[in-house]
Amino acid sequence: MIDNSAQTISCTTTGRIILTTLGHVNFFDGVTFTHIDPQPSNVYPLAKYTGYSHVYFDNNQHLWVKDTHRVTCVDLRKEEFIDDVQGVFNSYGIKNKVDDLFADETATVWVVLGDKLVNIHTKCTLKIKRYPLQDISRFENRLFLFYNNGDVDVYDINTKKILYTIHTLTAEAGKRYNATSVLCKTEQGIFQIRTGVNKSILLYLDVKKRSAKTILQTPYSLNSMVVHDNKLYIACVEGYWTYNLATEETKHHAEIKLDNGQRMVPDINALTFDKQGGMWLGTKHRGLLYCKPYTSPIQQYGTNTDFFKRYESQMAKAIKTNTKNLPPTITCSFVDSRGWTWQGTYSGIRLMRPNAKTIEYGYKDGLANEVIRAVIEDNNHNIWVSTSYGIAHIDVKNNKVKHIEYFAGIDNVPDEAFTEGASLKLADGTIIFKSLDHMVTFHPDKFHTQAIKKIRLTPQMCKILMNGHEVHPGERFNDNVVTDVAISRTRDMYFNYDQNSITLMFVSLNYFRPFQTYYRVRVKGCEPYNEWTVLSTYNGRGLVDKKGALHLPLSGISPGHYEVELQASMSPEYWTEKPYVWHIYVKEPWWRTTIIYVLLGLTLCVLIVGNLMVYNKYIRMRVKWINVEAQVMKRLKTFVQGCKQHENSVLEPLNNNGGADDKGDVGEYMFEQMMLKIMPHLLIDHNEHLSLRRLAEKAEVDEVELSKMVMANSHKNPIHFLISLRLETSKKMLSESTMGIPEIAKMCGFVSANYFIACFYHRYQCTPIAYRTEQRKNVLKTTRLS
Repeated sequence: MIDNSAQTISCTTTGRIILTTLGHVNFFDGVTFTHIDPQPSNVYPLAKYTGYSHVYFDNNQHLWVKDTHRVTCVDLRKEEFIDDVQGVFNSYGIKNKVDDLFADETATVWVVLGDKLVNIHTKCTLKIKRYPLQDISRFENRLFLFYNNGDVDVYDINTKKILYTIHTLTAEAGKRYNATSVLCKTEQGIFQIRTGVNKSILLYLDVKKRSAKTILQTPYSLNSMVVHDNKLYIACVEGYWTYNLATEETKHHAEIKLDNGQRMVPDINALTFDKQGGMWLGTKHRGLLYCKPYTSPIQQYGTNTDFFKRYESQMAKAIKTNTKNLPPTITCSFVDSRGWTWQGTYSGIRLMRPNAKTIEYGYKDGLANEVIRAVIEDNNHNIWVSTSYGIAHIDVKNNKVKHIEYFAGIDNVPDEAFTEGASLKLADGTIIFKSLDHMVTFHPDKFHTQAIKKIRLTPQMCKILMNGHEVHPGERFNDNVVTDVAISRTRDMYFNYDQNSITLMFVSLNYFRPFQTYYRVRVKGCEPYNEWTVLSTYNGRGLVDKKGALHLPLSGISPGHYEVELQASMSPEYWTEKPYVWHIYVKEPWWRTTIIYVLLGLTLCVLIVGNLMVYNKYIRMRVKWINVEAQVMKRLKTFVQGCKQHENSVLEPLNNNGGADDKGDVGEYMFEQMMLKIMPHLLIDHNEHLSLRRLAEKAEVDEVELSKMVMANSHKNPIHFLISLRLETSKKMLSESTMGIPEIAKMCGFVSANYFIACFYHRYQCTPIAYRTEQRKNVLKTTRLS
């Protein structure tokens, strides 16, 4: 708690304790206190409220904290104060200044605007009297308005008309008790506390009889009240009062006994009961007090008491029997009604059954202390053992040990070791254990364990640790918000792919016996919690602490969606409540997100389509080229065949004038030069498979150029090429022989020497004689140089 002065205290539907101190709101989950502090901007003035602390829960997850002339509003989803309270009113269409505020039993908020009481949801408006309005209460369609003079006006909400007025006090009493008012509704009527200066009165308004009666008057302040188990509990300056609704008996509990035996008279401002039946007392100066829902049946009797002396001799005999002829490692031995032998050791209790394997039970099974001192069987055939500290109950059903419960100091067990073998069972089933300075007695049937099925635990998440950092609502981690609501109200959590080492902390809201909490957990898709796993303080491998809080580590989980299912119980046998579910979403890295996969898919499709288009284009070009190549090769072969047909022909002029033919008819010079290079291969390899690439290499040109020249010139008369071919032969003969020109002309197939000379000159721009002379000069020059 942030402050020791508790003003109000409430138990929420989930079981959390919410209490207000001087200006603060505190939350308690059984393990830790958290609080929120209001700022000046959170405070909204209420001109007409002159009473003390009041809290209202509305049906929009708001907590209204009202005090003298002021009110604050807490957003319970985020567990933080709302800055703009007027903005909340504006959202409901309430634009005017609010003078006071109330909430009825349906969690509907009503506000006072001048002389009108307005329902903020339905805008139902009721006229109020000139007296200050202190409280309202609702029965079905009737609204009860309590004024500070003691009058109660009853309105029909549907017709907005006043039905009747009840005068709860005389005019004089109304003035005496006009300071504050507190209401508590029951099925038949309404209890009201009215206070004055150092005095209070408790009234009961019978709704059916339309009458009021006085229950209690005190010379001090009565502060608040609550109904539990057919009793009305009234907090006051001197402890608290109880009023039995059935017998109408009142009882004052001025003193409270603490665990340490100290007695005190607390000034109690507020009280409430939790879901297990425990009573919480909020005091003015002493903080928060808690009273367990069950009184421990364990009683202590010191060495000077008659009880201790009465059973001292019987206990001595039992000790002698239970420890007779035992080895040093065995502290005690007991044979139960089933013929099972239970042996106490320094490391737990050992069970030996006929024709069965020996079993040992220790800390992991629920024994908080493993040094066993004595063993006894109760009338229900369950086993009870005393240890060096505390007493354990071993629950045996269907010839199997189900679970072990442990009782220690908080259950009125003395803080001292028990005596070895010191155990007795009386005729009525009462069990007695002896410790160093006490005898401890109890009846097993009176233990709260018999009512364990009635206790419902509500697991609640109280902390999130991510990569070692505690997560707070709305906090950003690398632009990621894990949750934007309070941790206790979080059901969905969002993590980045690199925020996947997570620890979730849960509490069971088990205020009575937190260390006796069992959790049943399953996390779908996450090892090692894929299947239901039961964890407790004793067998939880350290995951459940002494305060009953579960620390659930989920380390290195992969991107995906996980469901955490959790149940809590005070027994590992009873799981009657539906599992509570939390959702964890671990996001994929950006390169594995859906949009990236879509983009990659689109890119892949574009690449595939592009490749197919290129491939198709290539195939078409390849087919086209193959066709071109075939045509080129075909034309070359045709051209070669044409040349071979004229191989032995005598060359004579085509223009019939005895001179050389025009060069334009001969064709491209480059084609002739190319053909001169590849003709030998065409003639030699004409029976082999010749490719265009091979011929292009021989011609020292590329395939495209070769094909273009062939396609452009192969259709021409091969005589022109034969002339060039024979002229090339004549050049060799002129250079290497002494034959005369007529003889060379004849050997090269020219019709006459003159035609040969004309063709030679036309081709090389010199006569054959001149060419021979030039060649011989070059040879002589080369010889001289050498």
